[in-house]
Amino acid sequence: MNETFGFFDVDCREITPTQTLAFRPRVQPLADKLNALYAYAARQDVVTIFTTCCSGRMLARDSRDDVLFVPLDASDTEWMQGATQAHLIYLQKKAYGDPQLNFACRAFDMFTDNQQAERLLRLLAIPEWVVFGNGFDLCVNSAATGILHAGYRVTLLTDLMIPGAKGYGNNGTEENKIAVYAELVRQGARAITSEQFFQVKSQEESLF
Repeated sequence: MNETFGFFDVDCREITPTQTLAFRPRVQPLADKLNALYAYAARQDVVTIFTTCCSGRMLARDSRDDVLFVPLDASDTEWMQGATQAHLIYLQKKAYGDPQLNFACRAFDMFTDNQQAERLLRLLAIPEWVVFGNGFDLCVNSAATGILHAGYRVTLLTDLMIPGAKGYGNNGTEENKIAVYAELVRQGARAITSEQFFQVKSQEESLF
């Protein structure tokens, strides 16, 4: 297992009735790049944590044998037994059944609602997380901030970000995107494109 970095996929995919993972509609334009990233993860044995949008179809526990399910219930620690052997890890988020209520209750913040998120990071002990996904202003921002506050490095893939939906304050505006990036970089995140990421990793791999 690659132990130098992992992927943190924020809300790009949801479960289908046939228990396959499909892209959320707003993420479809990034499908080719994301599939390339997932293929790289499989080849290089990279751990991937992923979440599903509060308005999407979320995974149920034990719905897929290849996914480790990390529940919201902090007293439920059975998942910990297989954490360090897992390659695909699903971090459960809250959902209130209404977009406005999801926003008001900050259901997008998986590190607040799921107190096992930081526990998971500590178990994996992977120093750097490469973050990308859907809903940059709120959902991706919450993931990156949670990782940074837990003491781990964050790399943001700027071309694999879908802006947040508009209609929630200044969420989804260009001005807010710039401000969020600036704050994350101030906290220590670095922002690069997926092409730059692959170039760097290719150079590193050629040294070994």
